Amino acid sequence: MQYPEQDFSIILGKHIIYTYENGWQYGCYFKSETKVITGFLVDR
Repeated sequence: MQYPEQDFSIILGKHIIYTYENGWQYGCYFKSETKVITGFLVDR
């Protein structure tokens, strides 16, 4: 299946953090058009 070309330049290099009601945080980092890093965030 072919998908139309997409422009991801607006989100590349950005972090998105979602905070659940219980205080847990889940984050996404858009490293490149083909690599997205996701996971739960831990206070350090």
